[in-house]
Amino acid sequence: FDEVDAALAEGELVCIFPEGALTRDGTMAAFKSGVEKILERRPVPVVPMALRGMWSSMWSRRDTRLGRMRVPRRFRATVEVVAAP
Repeated sequence: FDEVDAALAEGELVCIFPEGALTRDGTMAAFKSGVEKILERRPVPVVPMALRGMWSSMWSRRDTRLGRMRVPRRFRATVEVVAAP
């Protein structure tokens, strides 16, 4: 949290994943309280964002580790970044 606060104090952008980790089944998990802790220390604007299409990418846990690396289509997965004001 100290590094995040220092970066925000310098005007840098910080991206966090509020779930804290990739889920095993591709569904959205409960958010952790990190955003609230960050905003308590340094109130800054928050832009909600989502990554869509990750479940079909090589970074998902849909297949075994070997399966993720073997399937060439996973290198061409369409991943979108969606932001809301």
